Amino acid sequence: MQADSLSLRTKLRGALPLVDHFLRALNRRPLLRQQIYPPHYVAALEMLIKSVLLQPNALYRIQEWAQPYDPALRPAQHLGDDALGRALDRLFQSDRASLMTALVVQAVKAFDIRTSQIHNDSTSIKFCGAYAQQDPKAVKLTRGFSKDHRPDLKQLIYSLSVSDDGAVPVHYKAYAGNQSDEGTHWETWQCLCRLLERCDFLYVADCKLCVSPTLLRLDKQGGRFITVLPRNRGEVGAFAQQAATCQVRWEPLWSRRSARKYRRRETFDLAAGLYQMQEGFRIYWYRSSEKCL
Repeated sequence: MQADSLSLRTKLRGALPLVDHFLRALNRRPLLRQQIYPPHYVAALEMLIKSVLLQPNALYRIQEWAQPYDPALRPAQHLGDDALGRALDRLFQSDRASLMTALVVQAVKAFDIRTSQIHNDSTSIKFCGAYAQQDPKAVKLTRGFSKDHRPDLKQLIYSLSVSDDGAVPVHYKAYAGNQSDEGTHWETWQCLCRLLERCDFLYVADCKLCVSPTLLRLDKQGGRFITVLPRNRGEVGAFAQQAATCQVRWEPLWSRRSARKYRRRETFDLAAGLYQMQEGFRIYWYRSSEKCL
């Protein structure tokens, strides 16, 4: 008995207390219980979430990964890959859109996240394997323009919108692998308006947003946006011609330490004057000293 009382037991805590703090603030367990049943599947999803945040593992390795941690911080004792897989099936069958909305609203309230400016971008996620029998309710895995430079593999498109206040995710949606970015921005902006209950936030996206019908619809609905002018627009060629013939007057705008060369500063200039797109929106032309080299 005395030998047992003197035995040393190690309990790993790591970053789990910190993760638990933020997960409790998100009220994630009651929200999951509203959608997922029975309760042990909620525990399985919680353990999967913690694994993804701390050390992503294959499903069959998550139970082994969780064993050294303090039992008080583990949502469940024994959850193998079968239980985790069934929990993911229950999550797929649930109303994931409502669950995501509830989590975002709770995060904005709990952490006072500023939503006056939202940044959106998308990427492709490649998949290996045949996937001969896809669930008709799931996002279609198919070939498309691969940003991973793997056109031989099927993929899906991952669109994410984050706040400029800490890059906190506020909206996400997956699309079929052949979905072009041009067709996602109007839907994303509408979803953000419903989620934030406002439309005057600043929507920031890359050149795929710069499509005339989308910009005009956003403007008509009171939307505000910043995007990049594509190189194939006529305004780019006209301005390049003016710059090449020294018809543009540049004004100093900003300076910072160069990210490429130590002890060198990068300067930014702004083209003076009024420039407009053919749709009537304002254009700002910037020049970087680093890109001039």
